[in-house]
Amino acid sequence: MEMDNLEIIEDIADVEEVKLRPIGVYVKRDKNGKVIQINSEIFIEDLTGWEKIDEGFGDKYAHAQSLYKIKTDSD
Repeated sequence: MEMDNLEIIEDIADVEEVKLRPIGVYVKRDKNGKVIQINSEIFIEDLTGWEKIDEGFGDKYAHAQSLYKIKTDSD
């Protein structure tokens, strides 16, 4: 199936909109409120149970697991 020019332009606009939107960083907490998981919204299928703690552009937000530190009891 071939796309006409209008469909191509709409697809490009969708990609550009995603590039301009900030990436959310989310955490999951245990029953005591301690952070037990952290991730970027781009890797979370269902945000149920997740709390947004930050948002922005770039690797810090896209790769939140490696760039945000979860403090442990030994820290």
